[in-house]
Amino acid sequence: WEGGRVSCLGANYYGQLGIDGVERSHTLIAPVAQELTLLRAAYDVNCGMWDEVPVCWGRDSFWRAGPSFPPTQMEFGRARDFAIGLDHLCALVEGGVVCLGENDRGQVGKRGDPTVQPVPVAVDGLEEAVAIAAGAEHNCAQRGNGEIVCWGDDRYGQLGIGTAAGSIPPREVEDLEEMVNVSSGRAHSCALHRSGEVSCWGRTSAGQLGREPRTLEGPPGRVQDLSDAVAISVGMTHGCAIRSNGRVVCWGDNRNNLCGNGKAEPRTIPPVEVPGLSDVRQVEAGWTSTCALTGSGSVYCWGDNSVGQRGNGTSRSFREITPCSKANSNNAVGDDWGRRWWSSSHVRTSVTSTSSSSVSNVPRSGFRSIRLSTLSSMSW
Repeated sequence: WEGGRVSCLGANYYGQLGIDGVERSHTLIAPVAQELTLLRAAYDVNCGMWDEVPVCWGRDSFWRAGPSFPPTQMEFGRARDFAIGLDHLCALVEGGVVCLGENDRGQVGKRGDPTVQPVPVAVDGLEEAVAIAAGAEHNCAQRGNGEIVCWGDDRYGQLGIGTAAGSIPPREVEDLEEMVNVSSGRAHSCALHRSGEVSCWGRTSAGQLGREPRTLEGPPGRVQDLSDAVAISVGMTHGCAIRSNGRVVCWGDNRNNLCGNGKAEPRTIPPVEVPGLSDVRQVEAGWTSTCALTGSGSVYCWGDNSVGQRGNGTSRSFREITPCSKANSNNAVGDDWGRRWWSSSHVRTSVTSTSSSSVSNVPRSGFRSIRLSTLSSMSW
């Protein structure tokens, strides 16, 4: 859709298509009248940025149950970015980061109160944050000096501090310097070094940390055989990176061919190259599917297709990567963990330009997004 308009397809059990009375749709539905400049999709809720204010539709799990029709404006004031967790939402605002929603693991950042926080809470120590990422029950932020800090749930080492106690306020992740991006999955995170290496930490049940031994959880370690990454995206239990030559490699959970190599394996280590893709400008790892945008404007997807998340008009399974039939040269691809480890919604928007000058190659957070000068985001 031109000018920042959003359209959705897929499951609608919680109203994530933005309409009432429909379980799912294989045709595009336009739930939002506003022109959005940022879009993120999660398990059962979608959010976009309208005039620097997040608006959300779907199951309003951040502070009350039940579907949200029409899209609801979040009470953050003006925000530069936001990230969606399982039952919480964080926003990057002037002067720091604020969060609301479920706080049972400290993910909202409020000390001593595990209850749902319906009003945004300022997270201590993030006055210099420039980016945020949200996992299921943990969050990470990047400071302007390249440091990565995380807070919330740490049962699987997802804070990267070598303990399992959780943390409020945010704690700096060990052994990470000069980082340029951070992305979070369900219970792990990865960060991109300025050198092109990638470090991951947290849960490794499916090899999502990209290294051996697969049972090691906790402090960060380098992804094997990857030293020239220019962008990363982390899904529920897998990760992908764009290399400097424009090729894509993926690692971790490969049960639905999430790694794109035509196989269905419990885990894949080290990273494998996705065949048939070149000149990739952006990759977005979702819950059970992955999509990539090429320099020509074409979008290709691989992985599960049970609810049409590949965007090819069917719900049939394919072992190979397939083009998204609805995408064209005006489209770009993005995700916010949408159908990443949750969402059954598949949201797409279009942009007026996909030139290198308008695309910011910064897929971040548990929920991916892309930044275009006008708007650009496509999520499954």
